[in-house]
Formats: sequence, structure tokens, C-alpha cells
Amino acid sequence: MRTLSDKAIQFRTYPVVPRKRIKFDEDTPVDYQSFGSDATVYRCLGGYFTHHTYNLLDYFVSYWFEIFNRKWMEKFGGSFPKKIDDSVIENLSELSPFLKMKKFESADFSDYRINLYLQLEDYAIMPEVSDLDMRKHPSLNYLSSPKLYDVIEKSSKAKIKVEYPMRTIKENSKRKMLGWTNLANLNDQSPWSKLFDFRLLNERKARDGRVVERIYKFGINDLIGLSMIHNTICGGTWSVNPKLYALSGDAQLLYRYLIIAGKRTRNHRIDYIASRIGLREKQKSRLAKTIESIFEELKQAGLINAYSSDARRNGNIYYSFVMHKSPAKDKRVGKR
Repeated sequence: MRTLSDKAIQFRTYPVVPRKRIKFDEDTPVDYQSFGSDATVYRCLGGYFTHHTYNLLDYFVSYWFEIFNRKWMEKFGGSFPKKIDDSVIENLSELSPFLKMKKFESADFSDYRINLYLQLEDYAIMPEVSDLDMRKHPSLNYLSSPKLYDVIEKSSKAKIKVEYPMRTIKENSKRKMLGWTNLANLNDQSPWSKLFDFRLLNERKARDGRVVERIYKFGINDLIGLSMIHNTICGGTWSVNPKLYALSGDAQLLYRYLIIAGKRTRNHRIDYIASRIGLREKQKSRLAKTIESIFEELKQAGLINAYSSDARRNGNIYYSFVMHKSPAKDKRVGKR
């Protein structure tokens, strides 16, 4: 199974950490504003959304991609083509009903949710999954069975509102192409969305009473989850180096926000980085030591080649980093 991550959710999603950094109340939404603005870009109610949640979603995306690969071969024959032309987009429209929608608004989604779910049911229902198999995937390999259960339970309780980028068809006078549009449920009138639901089907215990295996059933039938399935079908994913999952939570989040979701490698303000990974420290010299240690962790893991900081006269500190150079790859192998 490939190791893939949904790229879109990392553009706007911020971590909700119920310990240490945020006074957490399951009945009170945690809101995050866009950096330097009062505009709310992410809300979470109940449960939590952390780097462990991202890792669980990486497993789901990798699982969905296997289904997509099989369906493509069965329906159209051969591997997915390297060049995405009009005929390929038409074929993708047969595999994802989202591409047939003219508008992407939460109200429209509510009207068509059941129909979308039924057309994506092979992806949306994961009927019987052993956590032994789940923990073979690199994204979950570092979690014990009890810890994975905790991540599943708390992440399933998280209700979120977010501006979520989705793959859509863009047209000009010459051709069709896959682009992006935003689907948002941030209005007070818009319903909260859950990532997934689950049920614990069975537990296998050792002689000493310890649970050594859990069997789960997962269901995805809400706004964000079904949209993630759609993006997986349409190439809105990123191939993840498994080394990422061995790093600290802060290093994982920094990599996701600046590298997977980002395009810019230079001049990231220190307070912007702190806001993205949930650091509450305001004193810049102490904050700089923390952030530089996170960049160093990424460098030692081989995920970046180098990093540097630039202290300006106005007191701001900016960070830049250098990625490893690699030969051009198929878009569905490297950046998808």
C-alpha cells in the first residue's frame, strides 16, 4: 500500500491539542484565525485534531487509493496515464460524482449527500479492518493498539468547520484541466462535519487480559470525509516519506503545513510558524530555539537539506529551507 496524504486539508486545518497548549473543553468550539487576520478559517468542537489524526487520515487515503487503482484498471484497463487530458478527465468523472457537480457549496452538498455517498460507497465503508493491518502502514506503525484506539475514538468525535480545497474541472477554449475550488462550511448556519464514524466490532485478548487486536468498521458519509475520497480519486494527494512518522508531533505538523500544503521555501515569519503548530511562547529568542530544533529534526531525518534564519531590524525573524533536489516524477507518484 502506498503512503499518501490528503494535501487539501492541510491548507487550512490547524491542530487542536487538548493538553498543554490549549484549555480544552469538549462543549466549546476551538477557533483559529488566519494569520494576521480576524477571519476564522478553522473550528473544532469536541474530540481532537492532532498530528495523530493526520496520520490516521493518511492511512485512509492510502486505502482509498488502492481501491481507485483497482477500479481504474477494471473499468479502463492498464495503469492510470501519466498525461491527464480531456479523455482522462471524462473517465475520472465516471469514478467521482463530485466532478459532475456545477457548484461546490455546503448547501448543495447537503442536498446531494446521500447520492454522493451511494456512488462512493466502496470507498466510504471500510467493513472489517484489523488494527494489526492498520499498524503495518507507516503512518500508524508507531502506535500501540490502545493508543490507536484512543486516536480513532477522539478523532471521530471531532466536529469541524473549515474551508476545504477540492479538485474540480476547469475549462478554457482549448481544453479541460483539473484545478481547485473551495468548499466551506464556516457559516453559523452550515452544519458541522465529522471526518468519519467507527464501530469496534471485536477484540482479541492475550492470556493476561491485554487486548492485542481490535477489529473496526469505518464509515465516511459527511462533507469533509467524502471530499477527501474525491480528492484521492482526482490526484489531490502527496506521497509521504515514511521517515516523517518517526518524528515529533511538532516536526510532523511543520512539514505538513510548510512543505506538503505550501509552495514557498523562503521567508516564513517566526510567529506565523508558531501559530501553525500551536506554540504559545511569545518571547522570540526562546521561540527561535524551539523552531530551530524542529527544523534540525527535519534535517537530521533527511526531509530537508538545509535551513536558515534571518533576523531583521524590525525584530522579526524569518526562516527559509532547502529541499533535496530530485528528478522529475510522474505527478501521481510524487506530488499528486
